[in-house]
Amino acid sequence: MRKEVKVNVCGRPYLIHQMAAREGFEYLAIDSADYTVEELVKGVKVKVAGQWVAAEDEEVINVAISDAAGILPPYKVLWALNAEVRQVNFGFLAGRKKPEVPGRFRSNVDTQEADGMDPLIANLFASGKASMIELETVYSVEDAVRMMDSIVVANVNQALIDEAAMAEAKSKSKR
Repeated sequence: MRKEVKVNVCGRPYLIHQMAAREGFEYLAIDSADYTVEELVKGVKVKVAGQWVAAEDEEVINVAISDAAGILPPYKVLWALNAEVRQVNFGFLAGRKKPEVPGRFRSNVDTQEADGMDPLIANLFASGKASMIELETVYSVEDAVRMMDSIVVANVNQALIDEAAMAEAKSKSKR
């Protein structure tokens, strides 16, 4: 489930709402040099006149995102805030332990990919583990990666069980 995290950047409080899984993977595909100002602060809310307001347009960004001490220029505050956005949405990847797939279960087969869709999102959808609506609204990137990891682990475990059963059947047939 997507979380909302309160952070402090340059002396000001912000709320960062995690991106939905599909949106997050699309965000990762954008070269950071090509981010629009709005993309830098995706999912960010800022206090304006005592109310939390989404930083969705330039007017809110220009008025509300700044260094409380007035020392840093606005673009540095935006990049610092973007670092927090990235941490909230993708920070879990740094310490993540990927499931191990034994080499004998891997191949160099060229597989097909759904056009315009991240392969992880496509796999979750195709496997029935999540609907597209859930991937676009409910689940975070971290949720999606954890679901995919569970699918990989289950598939590896099943392959190991099948391999052991085949070896046992083969040894019994030689008797």
